[in-house]
Amino acid sequence: MSERTDLAYGGTSVRVEGTTLGEVPEQGMTYNNGTGTDLVLNNIQLVLVPSGVRTTAPAIATQSNLNHRGVLLFLNVTAASGTGGLTVRIQAIEPVTGTAVVNLLTAAAVTATGLYTYALYPNLPNTAAALGGLTLAQNGILPRVWTASVTPGTSDSWTYSLSAALLL
Repeated sequence: MSERTDLAYGGTSVRVEGTTLGEVPEQGMTYNNGTGTDLVLNNIQLVLVPSGVRTTAPAIATQSNLNHRGVLLFLNVTAASGTGGLTVRIQAIEPVTGTAVVNLLTAAAVTATGLYTYALYPNLPNTAAALGGLTLAQNGILPRVWTASVTPGTSDSWTYSLSAALLL
């Protein structure tokens, strides 16, 4: 029988299938991070911004990437003002100051309802058409410390959520 264990990951709770943290096998389940070890995680999903009505940019927690190479972001817009748009970014965090310093992916503003998908992964062609309908695909590597942002172009009301799938 598979057990489910909650694990705090980058400010978000995730589920680890098939094991409890106290039962992690000694071989093949951890990586050395230079000062200790990290639990090896498979592809996981995170809710970065739960669905809600907003007129300003939400605060999104800094994320810690343990062993993933890339990320898919899902912006699900269920009510749109139609003006200004929402701009999604994936940003690298400078580890000493904790400041977002590099935009790894910046998408064009969206102004309508719908599900928008953004991929950052090594060796991707920088075209959505090549990847079966992604809104934007960007060649790049997800750093150890990262965040995402959703910035409205105006103070109009928007209803949306932002979630992520971290990819090996």
